[in-house]
Amino acid sequence: MESKTNFLKDKAITEEKDNSSAVLKAERTPGLSRGKGIIAHDFDAPLPEEILKEFEK
Repeated sequence: MESKTNFLKDKAITEEKDNSSAVLKAERTPGLSRGKGIIAHDFDAPLPEEILKEFEK
């Protein structure tokens, strides 16, 4: 594993480590979650006024 340390005025400020060799990617099977999520028929309807007011605070 390779490591890199960044210095500012002789003080270590960050340390970066190369973990690319340690990352294992599992093979993904498309469609495994099909049918497990539900989207409401009105998901893109305007928000109620009381919720919109909360965003404006």
